[in-house]
Amino acid sequence: ELYEKCLAIRLDTLGAKHPDMARTYHRMASVLRDQGAFDRAMELYEKCLAIQRHTVGAKHLDVATTYGNMASVLQAQGALDRAMELQEKCLAIQLDTLGAKHLEVASTYGNMAMVFQRQGALEHAMGLYEKCLAIRLSTLGARHPDVATTINAMA
Repeated sequence: ELYEKCLAIRLDTLGAKHPDMARTYHRMASVLRDQGAFDRAMELYEKCLAIQRHTVGAKHLDVATTYGNMASVLQAQGALDRAMELQEKCLAIQLDTLGAKHLEVASTYGNMAMVFQRQGALEHAMGLYEKCLAIRLSTLGARHPDVATTINAMA
C-alpha cells in the first residue's frame, strides 16, 4: 500500500519514463515477488525494464539485474525455459561489463544451475555450479559462507 502511494506521487511528479520510476517499479516488484504475487511482480519488472532500456540502454547492469529478478519469478512459477532465457541475457550483460571472474557472474551461474537442476539436466547444472564455485573460491576464499552454499548445492 505504501509503495502504491509512492508510485502515485512519483508518477505525478516525475512522469512515467523517469529513471527513478524504474527503481520504484523494481522495488515494488521485488516485494511482490517475495510475497508470492508473481503476476503483478512481472508486470512491474516489465515496466521497470522498459524504462531502463530507454534511459540507460540494453547493456546496462541495471537491466541485467532486472532480467535476473524476472527469471527468479519465472522459475518460481515453473516457467523454466523462459527463466533460463532471461538468465542468459543477464549473464551476457554481466560478462561484457564485469568480466568472467566477478561475484555477480558467479551468482548468475548459480542461478542458472538451479534452473537446470529443476529441469533434471544435472550435468549442465554441475558445470555451472563448478564455474560458480571457482569464482567464489578465488574471490572469497575457501571458508566463506557463499562457498559453503555452493558446495551444498552441488552435493
